[in-house]
Amino acid sequence: MRPWLADVPPPDAVIHADLHFWNLCLADNGSIVGVFDLDYSGIDCAATEFLYVHSLGPRFVATALAAYGDINLEDVRRAHVREALGHLYWHPPGTERHVSIVGWVTAALECLVPQ
Repeated sequence: MRPWLADVPPPDAVIHADLHFWNLCLADNGSIVGVFDLDYSGIDCAATEFLYVHSLGPRFVATALAAYGDINLEDVRRAHVREALGHLYWHPPGTERHVSIVGWVTAALECLVPQ
């Protein structure tokens, strides 16, 4: 798993880097009309934009990735797993979100890491 996880693609896009439902403003028809919280924005691999996409449900994943266009799905999976693992640092045992973060990490490892 280490070589797979460490295979980081080079930066090739300007990204938001914290794109999830809480940072979006939607119109009544569901189109995105605003994006908030630009603290982590910068230049990175385009796949990194989808750090949280696999946590948003399979229908959203399919729609978002189809709308984005040509993107390497392995890079998206790697970015998601790395982000999940990184959250263990910010939410260690005894913190309010630790149990949910462990659940997220477990699901990411089971579903997204090649066997």
